[in-house]
Amino acid sequence: MIHSCDGCLKFSIIPENISIVKAESLDKNEFFLALLITLNSGIPSSLLKEIAFIREIFPIPRLGTLTTRCKLSSSLELYITFKDIDVKKGFALNETIQLPRQMSKPAAVCVMATGDMGIKAKNAKADEVIDGDGINKLAENKRETRKLINKYDFFLADTKLMASVGKSLGQLLGPRGKMPTPVPFNAPIESFLSRFKASIRVRLKNSLSLSCKIGDVTMNENDVASNAVAIINAIEKKLPSGDKNIRKIMVKTTMGKAIKLEQKVRK
Repeated sequence: MIHSCDGCLKFSIIPENISIVKAESLDKNEFFLALLITLNSGIPSSLLKEIAFIREIFPIPRLGTLTTRCKLSSSLELYITFKDIDVKKGFALNETIQLPRQMSKPAAVCVMATGDMGIKAKNAKADEVIDGDGINKLAENKRETRKLINKYDFFLADTKLMASVGKSLGQLLGPRGKMPTPVPFNAPIESFLSRFKASIRVRLKNSLSLSCKIGDVTMNENDVASNAVAIINAIEKKLPSGDKNIRKIMVKTTMGKAIKLEQKVRK
């Protein structure tokens, strides 16, 4: 039986003829699919240890087919907490991770460039293009600079302007982990834009936890699961002891409760 709760479809009972698969038997991508199915269906998180994963027997509606009463699209967030890492000794993460499946709302990218690169960036639909004069104006107005930093996820800059950007805006961009990625002369700015629009930034500093968006409920759950796996794989490579430094992983919607990944997932 399906009922509506806060605008989202949820299952209130589990069919008796369901096939059960142990979580340990699922690979990482399948487990995240199971997590998303659980999140979407309202199955108690305790059942993650024995979760069904046969869609033909358990026909849960796909994330991308759900409609809600809310005007806002609910985001899906990935939360990770770590262990056995001494952040006081300077361990930090500031990674740009390209997602295998683009989210419904791409990352916002600002390009700092002049001349031919600036024109190409505008034609490639950069969210904003700022030239040298624009950089100088921002240097005189910290309030507008902070607004700009909050507005965009990533910044790209022509190598010719990097010195000016560092001198004028570095004190504000640097602490936020948003110093521009340099784009060499004659490099295809279109390719840079395409890559960064499909990326997210993952930061960890003076903390043992982080969160990031992996999609929203309008996306197909296979695509969301692929994004989650790509992020975790990228993070594991940067940890001193890999997945042994991960204490807990949770997935939640913007307004929903978190679901804990309780089983060790086979790679």
